[in-house]
Amino acid sequence: MRTGQLRRVCQFPSAANRPLVCRFQTGSQRLLQRNLCGSTTSRLDNQIAAGVLYTGPFVSRPADEIGFAIGRTHLNSRIAAVETQLNTARLGPLAVQSSEYLGEVFYSVHAARWLDLRPTIQYIHQPGGIAQNTDDVIVGLRVLVDF
Repeated sequence: MRTGQLRRVCQFPSAANRPLVCRFQTGSQRLLQRNLCGSTTSRLDNQIAAGVLYTGPFVSRPADEIGFAIGRTHLNSRIAAVETQLNTARLGPLAVQSSEYLGEVFYSVHAARWLDLRPTIQYIHQPGGIAQNTDDVIVGLRVLVDF
């Protein structure tokens, strides 16, 4: 099921002349994800993310969603060690990479059965895992059309 897709809970009628009753399932969902990669071959050695998604934040908008997530991506420490060695040997000014941190908040508007609009704001601390990089704020709009 795609994010933003309407989830319904249906109750079957107890009598033959009563219609099928469906309502939107509202409430919160939580996310916790941890990825570990091989440190001998992978550029990234681990990631962790946590978030909350709430469906139906308003009674008048039961299919809308609001969400918040934070995460961290860590670069393999072996790469940082090589970058440090190259800087020590004066083979170039390389920025030493470590971790990148991300926060995101969004509101998804279920405008029609076939259309979702999701404005989002992301904040990235140490983009690319480089402490000298200035933090980024990204504002976007995701448009999802379902045929």
